[in-house]
Amino acid sequence: MNEYGYATTGMHLGKATNWNRRAAYQKLAFGNTIFAETFDGLETIHGYPTDAQDFKKLIEDYESKQGQKQFMFNVTYQNHGSYVDAPDLVKTVDLDGGTDAYNNAENYLSLIKLTDEAFKDLIEYFSNVSEPTMIIMFGDHQPSLGTTNNALFFPSTGTPEADITQYITPFLIWANYDIPDQTIDKISANYLSSLIVHTANMEMTPYMRFLYELMKEYPVISQYGCYDKNGKFYESFNDIDDDLVNQYRMLQYNNVFDSSRMEELFWPLGYDNSPEKDSE
Repeated sequence: MNEYGYATTGMHLGKATNWNRRAAYQKLAFGNTIFAETFDGLETIHGYPTDAQDFKKLIEDYESKQGQKQFMFNVTYQNHGSYVDAPDLVKTVDLDGGTDAYNNAENYLSLIKLTDEAFKDLIEYFSNVSEPTMIIMFGDHQPSLGTTNNALFFPSTGTPEADITQYITPFLIWANYDIPDQTIDKISANYLSSLIVHTANMEMTPYMRFLYELMKEYPVISQYGCYDKNGKFYESFNDIDDDLVNQYRMLQYNNVFDSSRMEELFWPLGYDNSPEKDSE
């Protein structure tokens, strides 16, 4: 994104040492980073930075760079576990008539409600911004609530196809300009970047274009199972016998492990990622 003239920011209102994000964000070449250590007056709930303040900081950072194209990667932290009672966490969801049988789930859903309210404010703000803006929100995993509480959300388990539901998280792509309305029933995370770039009408790398076409045939490919376009479930990636999937295997290997990586497949056409450029 830097090469396309965007001001880039990586933000996480936790400590920079969490998952070694300071080093990771440097590797990702963010032009600016925001962590808890660089933030004054951090507001928290159950020990974690609030999403309301996180989104306000996002807006503040956006306004400080108005007139520039901007890209921000923002890892929120409010709804991290655990989900035990906390003095500043007001429970607004009751699942069990006050018996505390689903206490963790109630606390989690109460936190999610606060995020919904903060996200509503964020969307309303950018709805009134003239700069074309796209917001993508996605979750990286489901919460760990304990056996009893987990059963409330995932009552059917015990088979590979039932168990995969525990790894489903919602996502949305919103823009303050017209984009196609659609509901996607199934998609795995490996396709999300291709979907975003396609929806934004930006240039896709050859690898992204391949993934976008593969998604039409196999909308879910994950370590927990796969689905084809007809809804057939495969317990393992290795159970699929398809030349297209075999191409994907080879591209993955070339992208991640191969000493002779074909750079032209993984960068936009015309982008110069040669060693000579990197050494300048």
